[in-house]
Amino acid sequence: MKAMLLDQLVIVLTIISISIGMWLYFFLKNKQVNQLHDQRLLILGEEIATNKLQILIRKKGLDRYNFLKYNLTEALILQLEINI
Repeated sequence: MKAMLLDQLVIVLTIISISIGMWLYFFLKNKQVNQLHDQRLLILGEEIATNKLQILIRKKGLDRYNFLKYNLTEALILQLEINI
């Protein structure tokens, strides 16, 4: 009878240990995935900010460019690729 209770206790403790181990593994893995995700979001945010700045710089350049003054001769060139 005592051996049977001891065997049951060993089985229960083994199952509890395995369960705690699996929980700990997935908890740590989830934490690692969340950290990688946060880093990726930070990098993407920085890249978006850089791209917005570049768009603003290009827009300012285009706003300052006088198309009528500089492109008039290019506009008058016959472009055979365009079929009207």
